Amino acid sequence: MPAYISSSTRSIITSSRLYTSWLFPTLRPRRTTVLTGHGTLGTEIQHCFSTINRVSDDAVRIGILGDFNAEFRSHHATNDAIQHAAHKLKIKIESEWLPTPSLLAAGAEEKLAGFDGLWGAPGSPFKSFDGMLKGIEFARRRDWPYLGTCAGFQYAFIEFARNVLGIKDADSAENN
Repeated sequence: MPAYISSSTRSIITSSRLYTSWLFPTLRPRRTTVLTGHGTLGTEIQHCFSTINRVSDDAVRIGILGDFNAEFRSHHATNDAIQHAAHKLKIKIESEWLPTPSLLAAGAEEKLAGFDGLWGAPGSPFKSFDGMLKGIEFARRRDWPYLGTCAGFQYAFIEFARNVLGIKDADSAENN
């Protein structure tokens, strides 16, 4: 499963246990760490949360950018993976799905700022293409921890191509 990571190169380490790159928040204020290597998604997420350097007993808050659909196995798997890792590591993690249209609403940035990290969900096309891009842009501009899986990864590339590289018509075959 592809993943997009927002992190500085100082925060990258490698592991033979992981097959792709993953990002996770390590400390408040915002810092990120990335693991690369070979392994399974469940192991990666577990590894992700096991390295969180906690400064308080507050729950780690993860905002999931995407339109939850009970018929998508990948959406249930996202929730299950987060809770499995929390249980295994004996930490509290709160996750909340953020519908893509809501990411265009007034106050969306304040809402996003309330999360320790953002996860760009699988399951495109999204209800709001522009809303998804706005959520990803928030993470990029603020150097906020962001993990994009499947569509969340693809949309991160589109956001970067449009807003950093200046390719205004960047898109995916699903949308265009």
